Amino acid sequence: MSLIIKGTGASRGRARGPVKIITGIADAGKFQDGDILVTRITSPAMVAMMARAAAIVCDVGSVTSHPSVVSRELGIPCVVNTREATARLQDGLVVEVDGSEGEVRVISREPEGAKNPAVSALNLDSEIDTWLDIAVEAVSAMDFSTFEDVVAWYRYDPLAARPWLEHVRRIVRQCRVERLTAMEAARLLPNPSEIRGTMIFDLYATKYAGLSKAERLEIFDFYRRMLRALCLDDPYAREKNVIHSKEKIRELAAAADPATPPIARALGRLVSAGYHVGHALYSDMHPSIVYDNYAPYDVSDLYGPRSVAVIKEFNNLNCPEIWPELKPVPADSVRIVCVYENVLARVDTVSHIVYDGDTVNGLKYAAVYVDGQKRDPLSLSGLSAGLEQAAIDAFTRWQGFDLEERKRRYYLAKAYDFKNLAGKLGLDWKPGEELSAAVRGKPLCRVEWPVEKAAVKYRLRSILDPRIEPAAGLL
Repeated sequence: MSLIIKGTGASRGRARGPVKIITGIADAGKFQDGDILVTRITSPAMVAMMARAAAIVCDVGSVTSHPSVVSRELGIPCVVNTREATARLQDGLVVEVDGSEGEVRVISREPEGAKNPAVSALNLDSEIDTWLDIAVEAVSAMDFSTFEDVVAWYRYDPLAARPWLEHVRRIVRQCRVERLTAMEAARLLPNPSEIRGTMIFDLYATKYAGLSKAERLEIFDFYRRMLRALCLDDPYAREKNVIHSKEKIRELAAAADPATPPIARALGRLVSAGYHVGHALYSDMHPSIVYDNYAPYDVSDLYGPRSVAVIKEFNNLNCPEIWPELKPVPADSVRIVCVYENVLARVDTVSHIVYDGDTVNGLKYAAVYVDGQKRDPLSLSGLSAGLEQAAIDAFTRWQGFDLEERKRRYYLAKAYDFKNLAGKLGLDWKPGEELSAAVRGKPLCRVEWPVEKAAVKYRLRSILDPRIEPAAGLL
């Protein structure tokens, strides 16, 4: 690939596709899903084309211009201020748009008369490979045998694969009908880590559901766009999970108070309690409906070299729709702001946070907000105890359920992800009778995983990759 045009990166990410030079609404007839929209500057007349574009390139504009703002909402790459894109590019050229670096590179020329199927033309090969690298590494690092005593997604999800994915695809289609942007949809789901986890489980299920390549790519693209809209960097969380602007982090960190080892230990107990509530209420597969870790954020300008901020958030701590028999805990949400010194932090694709350093003595500043109100960290032992008891009660009840009740609550927990988004779209968030009928009275799927890590990775990659069917014997 040779660089031919340089501009200003206005919306992150990479995309490939055929160029379509657009001058106005009169060109709408030639524009297809997955095309690269190239124009002097976008206008409201191009809104429908922008929603279908794989990327946008403009001759003029800044990071606050119309194409830049809209591209970030749509979760697609955008390069502005190229000065010469419309002059040097032409219809049919296949290019790669790098919205992070502000570069446009020619790949090849599309054959004359070539068709551009709606989903396959998204040209997501490089992005799918990146996602697979990260997702497979994160999932294969887990010990699958630990799931057998609670909930194993690879045994539950195949059982309801088709009706579940039809439920998801109804939501995807309605998002298009309602013209909901990727950012609007993402903000109605629990958090980026839960989006990533659900993305993994749903791509796994697509193969069991027998979905076509185009249908599998549609689901991949649904989650991809939301993550690219929501995350400021590293959307699949190879090592960071960041969604807060620098200004917001400065605001949160500046409001933190000096911390001591007793405060660090009190916060550790509160985090542990919230973590366990997530696992007890929503299973080991969807605990991020409750919690997410946002890190690392550099706050050295506020607190000196080697200072890093970590935001821990807990939501949906009460769930009467799934657990009507449980006593409510005295909080629906908790936010913990930590500023560490000489502590490194990284977050993987499904919210696991790993520290390198002393998190007790290294905690220098902290703040806790319960249902939006700032609280003294040393006054929250009652809340921690209440959350601990809620986790114990929910898990104890789960262990006493028969298989049919476990299945019912597991699929409800999966669907709870979409409660707010489905409500916005006028849809029922709960899975319908078709799903219940598909799993009723049936044993869980038997899936044997290889012992060797390399073999586990091979199997996962083959099943998760939306572009290919897995080799015989992998399902």
